[in-house]
Amino acid sequence: MTSITRRLFLSLATALAPGAAIAHHGWGGYDTSKSFTVTGEILKSTYENPHSEIEMEVEVSTGASSSRRLRAWSGAASRRT
Repeated sequence: MTSITRRLFLSLATALAPGAAIAHHGWGGYDTSKSFTVTGEILKSTYENPHSEIEMEVEVSTGASSSRRLRAWSGAASRRT
């Protein structure tokens, strides 16, 4: 890679990186003013910075059980109620 090509690539990568971070952490599709309750058996829980994830077996409206995966905010923003 030539020096000019490398500089151009690094400049573009630096300019586009903040947009990628905002897109990844966007919560625009969620109504955070409403809460909900999920009842079921916890099959697995993991914490991989910056998110925690819980896999649950829940009963759906048909009476059958279904596996659901829930992803939470960062540990600092999450709280137990």
